[in-house]
Amino acid sequence: MNPQDGRSTRTLTWLLAVTTGFEGIRAGAGTFRMLIDLPARTQVGAVAFADFSRATDLSTAGYIFYALYGIGGVVLTCGTWIVARRVRAALAIRRLSAFASWCSLLILAMTARAARREAARRATGWLARRVTPEGTAAFAAHHEPNNERVDERSRR
Repeated sequence: MNPQDGRSTRTLTWLLAVTTGFEGIRAGAGTFRMLIDLPARTQVGAVAFADFSRATDLSTAGYIFYALYGIGGVVLTCGTWIVARRVRAALAIRRLSAFASWCSLLILAMTARAARREAARRATGWLARRVTPEGTAAFAAHHEPNNERVDERSRR
């Protein structure tokens, strides 16, 4: 056994652990959003939820975080696949890391497409005209089953 092989195996093991942890956090964040945040929208109303989204996801810090989070996940996952191929890891590891890489790339492609549409909307002022407390309140009043849930600020 070549000493280089032992170092490569340790590197791959470390990289697999880091990638698994990072991807677990990414999956947990998506699950949290789907199971906690979005159902809470019905409790707080569309206006409050829109305010929350503007302050978090749609803020400058939110854009930077999500860009690094998404691109970092793809780089880390694809890097793990490349290392697994180079060290000739077990076939199951190579296949699973390849599958994870392709899934990350597809998610990034879909997100990039949505981001381009959002950027075009922002450039034309679409978002500024439509995502306002008044516009959101009008939407909520029309679409929410219980109009009393819309907070008082939106009724002014």
